[in-house]
Amino acid sequence: MQTLIKNRTPSVEADQPANNTEPGGQISPGLLSRVFRSGNLVATQSTASELVLSEHDRAIINTFETRGYVEDMPDLSEAALDETRTTHFRYHPSDQPARNEDNPSPATELTEWQGLEALLTFLDESTAYYHSLPEPTAEQKKLAEEATTMRTKLSFLGEKELEEATRGIALVWKNYLAEDTNRQICVPIGTIRTHEPEAQRKSNEYLFERIIDEFTDAELAQYGQRIVIDPEHIKSKPEDTRIILLDDWTISGIQLNSGVRKVSQALDPKYKQRIEINLLVATEEQIRREREWQGKGLPLKAYYRANERPDHVPAPFRTSCPLVTGIHSSVDIGFEETIFKIVADRNRHLDSQHLLTAPPLTNIERQYKDAPPRYTVSDKGTLQRL
Repeated sequence: MQTLIKNRTPSVEADQPANNTEPGGQISPGLLSRVFRSGNLVATQSTASELVLSEHDRAIINTFETRGYVEDMPDLSEAALDETRTTHFRYHPSDQPARNEDNPSPATELTEWQGLEALLTFLDESTAYYHSLPEPTAEQKKLAEEATTMRTKLSFLGEKELEEATRGIALVWKNYLAEDTNRQICVPIGTIRTHEPEAQRKSNEYLFERIIDEFTDAELAQYGQRIVIDPEHIKSKPEDTRIILLDDWTISGIQLNSGVRKVSQALDPKYKQRIEINLLVATEEQIRREREWQGKGLPLKAYYRANERPDHVPAPFRTSCPLVTGIHSSVDIGFEETIFKIVADRNRHLDSQHLLTAPPLTNIERQYKDAPPRYTVSDKGTLQRL
């Protein structure tokens, strides 16, 4: 059975811009922002706006909007059972984080399934090693506990999960725009900064492209003109606007809070309550209590619900955050840091000929950082797929 959504209002009328141009209120543009200088994804006009939804599509939209997440993440063991995970990834075998090395080891390429199997083997061997020690230290007991927790509760975001989550969020965005042609969505790319050089793409730019990839050419022509990436191009009224901070997950919350602050500075005050957070993965606690910004709750929605990281993670990260890693980006806090501690501890008892390196799915090469954009803007300001 399919559901047909039809527009109930005419197209967006020009209104007062929603930006604040006072000094200090500008958002630093990232690579994607510089590509989309026109602000609009598509300037092509459409005579109709209809969206055909299956019952499954409708269920995804409803659960995302009302419950705050769609489904639970697969854990490491479950994901490793799927031998069809043939997406290739590259990682740098080492006994320390590649970001700390001036000359990282050459990259090795494996499939997702091979990486998952190798990671599970490493965790099982490490747990068995610690349990075999006659008098383990307190630190070794802790590492054994963390390896066991990771083995049973670590959530894995592979290519299949990336594809499903970005498709689901695209459905939510399309449905929101199809219900009312006065509506706009603003996704301020470049506001969630990390420590990478300005020219390198960030995860939210990569995810934004993947979500837009889920729009057909017809849908992009129909709805894309009402998706903007800079608050200064918002023309809809506050009640017809969603300002979405997009990312894969939030661990410490530092980058996300910085993004909220930058967006808030660039907005007319009447639009600040229209900010929400869309993630691929979040914990139930993150979704339930929302994020707090200047005493106002920001709706936080995610496609997947993941297990929370254990409480023994040190400050300042004692907040509810997912125990997660992914094929596109390996997480340091709660994942890589624990792995490298285990490697360092076990290597202290091995000779130089048998030293361990961290297993696959650590030190992942984030290939999206240097990838060229998949969209360009024509001289007429319309978005075109490359």
